[in-house]
Amino acid sequence: MDIILAQETGRVPVTLFRLQGQLNLGSVAQLEAHAKQAYDSGARYLLIDLSGVSSLTSAGMRAVLAIVKQFDTESGKSKVSRNVKLLNPPANILRVLTIAGFDSFIEIHDDLRKAVASF
Repeated sequence: MDIILAQETGRVPVTLFRLQGQLNLGSVAQLEAHAKQAYDSGARYLLIDLSGVSSLTSAGMRAVLAIVKQFDTESGKSKVSRNVKLLNPPANILRVLTIAGFDSFIEIHDDLRKAVASF
């Protein structure tokens, strides 16, 4: 999997991860390492672009959940992540995320500008 990092600016600085490839057991360590490095470098708002993800396994979903927990340490009692959001999942990936209930605790956007403005 390839991860392209970018910075977007809205009301707050947003770190953007553009994922390309499969998000599975073979690639989750790479994603988690990038997220840890971004967090340790001061990033507090993360947008994960899934438009280039061809498949998502349970290991990939677990990695997204771990990243949400890492970034949302200061979110208080909110059940919906304030610090991590998803962008442009392909229809098959969106279906998996919805069936798994991810849309109940993480916002899923289909427009980059609106996603950045939502932080």
